[in-house]
Amino acid sequence: MYSYIVVDDEMLIRKGLIRKIDSITSMELECVGEAGNGLQGMELVKQKNPDIVITDMKMNRMSGIEFLEQLGQQFPEKPVIVISGYKDFNYVKKAIENRVIGYVLKPFSVEELLARLRVVQRRLAMIKNGSPAEASVFVNGAL
Repeated sequence: MYSYIVVDDEMLIRKGLIRKIDSITSMELECVGEAGNGLQGMELVKQKNPDIVITDMKMNRMSGIEFLEQLGQQFPEKPVIVISGYKDFNYVKKAIENRVIGYVLKPFSVEELLARLRVVQRRLAMIKNGSPAEASVFVNGAL
């Protein structure tokens, strides 16, 4: 089973995302926390050490870009999926620079989310099986 957290400033989006992930019965995923901004998200990552981080890009107190940068510095191997309502090139560019596994635009389907989560699951399995270099190459081509 893999654990994840959701970082988004909109509570309804967070709750809806968690419900969508819970509806995916083909994957064993457990939400271990949620945060309303990047500052809370960093604290949650430190406390819960989730396998996966799912975050929004546009948040108050700490933007998604700042959150991704700090997360990348402190937890460089942590898989991240960005879910955003913005297809702004700067957001996508920053996501790529911070090696996110996927950038999914809102509104999104369960199938879209499932595809990104499967990529994360394969990466985590590669790391668990002792192939971190292969996992890194695999992820770089997965965005």
